[in-house]
Amino acid sequence: MVVAVLDRKRRLTVVPEAVPLDLLVAFNHDPMTGLHPDWWQRLPHGDLVRRLRDCATARPFLCRYLHRALEVDESPALEFSNPLWRIALLPADALETLCLRVGCLRHAEPLSRVVTRRERRRVEEMLGHGIIEEALQGRLRRPVPSVWRIDALPADRESVARAGMVLLLAPLHPLPEAVWTRLRLKLPPAWSYLGEAGESKGLGEDWLLRQIQEALPSWRDLFA
Repeated sequence: MVVAVLDRKRRLTVVPEAVPLDLLVAFNHDPMTGLHPDWWQRLPHGDLVRRLRDCATARPFLCRYLHRALEVDESPALEFSNPLWRIALLPADALETLCLRVGCLRHAEPLSRVVTRRERRRVEEMLGHGIIEEALQGRLRRPVPSVWRIDALPADRESVARAGMVLLLAPLHPLPEAVWTRLRLKLPPAWSYLGEAGESKGLGEDWLLRQIQEALPSWRDLFA
């Protein structure tokens, strides 16, 4: 079923069938949904605001407050005809998984060369068990252009996620401002402070969709 929606300026937008309306409504009108906990600490009176979030009567006020405090445009983002823009509709945990997975693609070569038990343990504690086996078996080896490869072991989890976020943003250029703003609020501030999406430099929509399907098989329908 295809749904047409009127925005506040009474412009008609057709919402793709693959986009669940509950995700779209929460994305546009409930900034508390998916907001990463670290962002609360950056708000004036953040602790007080956070304690009020479970109060049903305070919710409308909090939504208006967060829109202003986080500088989120209250105009709804409805244009998701490009399947890749739907990354912003993912819940925070799925988005973090995707960032880490794609970040590992950039580090695939050095990950495949880990041999010492100490280094192996450090990497697995940082990224999760099984990541080195995936590198050795070639499941992390994808046609990533050489300009995107990082020939060094990651220093920490954050650097892997940031590397993944950069790669995810590349084929999305130009990303609508409303979509980009809401997307980054689902991630830790240190992960998502990357500015605008840049040039794709050899990456394309098909490449990114393959990564999403492998990393998040339960969300494939969203990107149909």
